[in-house]
Amino acid sequence: DSNADFVLRVTADGTVAFANPQALAFCGRDLPGAVGARVEDLLPRLDGAGWEALENRARDRSFEQRLVGRDGRAAWILWRLAWLANAAEFQAVGRDITRLRELQAEVERAQAQARQAMLMRERLTIAHDLHDTIVHALVAVVAQLRLVRKMAERAPERVPDELARAEEAA
Repeated sequence: DSNADFVLRVTADGTVAFANPQALAFCGRDLPGAVGARVEDLLPRLDGAGWEALENRARDRSFEQRLVGRDGRAAWILWRLAWLANAAEFQAVGRDITRLRELQAEVERAQAQARQAMLMRERLTIAHDLHDTIVHALVAVVAQLRLVRKMAERAPERVPDELARAEEAA
């Protein structure tokens, strides 16, 4: 009983036949107050799967539930159910995975931030490339316009051709 896991023995109709001290401490009952109670009443569910797994005795089941303890603390519990045919009841072992879920949520947030940062880097690269292309084109246009200004004085008949080239460069 030094383990922090919850251990329940539950009949096929959902009645608690046994609960270990960890499960009793979480729900705030003593053993006589827990035995005979419905498992849903003993461990009120906030979220996650219910005890529908009791309907199928043929195979072992597992599911997660978010429960609220007697102290108001919510905890995610991973339940593993095994049908004990010789006792005609289930043995349910529950492990608190609240911290695991918190860490998974942190990892998901960090991955989302990394995706956002990568997207911003890609956008910045595109913007930088576009800026370089535009600046290069503008420098070329300015150079051609300067040439057109000089030609206007010396060879005015070539001005339309040079203006056309400047337009193409732009």
